[in-house]
Amino acid sequence: MIESDGFFGLRTTDRLDRELLIALATRQIGAVHVKGLVAAQDCDDVVDRLEKDRLNAFDLSRYQVPTFNLGPILNHYLPQRRITQTYWDEARHAEDFWEGCEPDVRAQCFRLLAEAWGATARQLHHDGRPLFRGIVRDNSNGAPPHWDDLAIEFPPGFVVPVPIVQLSFVLYLRMPASGGETDIWPRRWVPGDDRFRVGSCWPDLPLGAAPLSVRATAGDAVIFDPRHYHQVRPGLDGRRLTLASYLGITADGALVAWS
Repeated sequence: MIESDGFFGLRTTDRLDRELLIALATRQIGAVHVKGLVAAQDCDDVVDRLEKDRLNAFDLSRYQVPTFNLGPILNHYLPQRRITQTYWDEARHAEDFWEGCEPDVRAQCFRLLAEAWGATARQLHHDGRPLFRGIVRDNSNGAPPHWDDLAIEFPPGFVVPVPIVQLSFVLYLRMPASGGETDIWPRRWVPGDDRFRVGSCWPDLPLGAAPLSVRATAGDAVIFDPRHYHQVRPGLDGRRLTLASYLGITADGALVAWS
């Protein structure tokens, strides 16, 4: 039996296992905070190698605060409803970065996730090609309330295999001295919400109950269901850098990953 801080509560642990992932998938808990999943020094080494010119800017027409990333994110291609060559170019650029990392924190995270689930974390495919997974994100300026749902946002057959459960995995590489919390609400999108939509966010949507709020430190990981509304609070006195990936569980029980 999973214990947490009540309905849609937080489970804090120093060890990730299958039971916790199942509890998230079945909404027994709202989020898992894994303390020290990766050594803080290894996270520092990644950040030290990360030059400013490696990061690409998010589209401000869809995401209302300046945000930067290393590696492509599938949601950027929603307006075109297709993946362009830019996606694959950004993926190659990011893979070149990770190939030079020692230790490879991204590979370490996927290995730990696979061990917890009991099977290799496979990549989703689009048009026969494996999708990128594991973006580095600088959202020191925060992120307004939003949600992410592959089944709603993309047409049938866009990716294979189709996940029936979606989770979001976030490893914290660097955190500001204060701020930078992740807030998660026990509420998912309904069509009427779109009157509050601005780009891909819902900055003024009344969300009712207080959110579950998580503040992590470098080396910690947080996992939650991104189909719930969530936001990032702006950081104060420093950068907020994370390694993020979506996770899915397919009908045959496989674990898949993409960004």
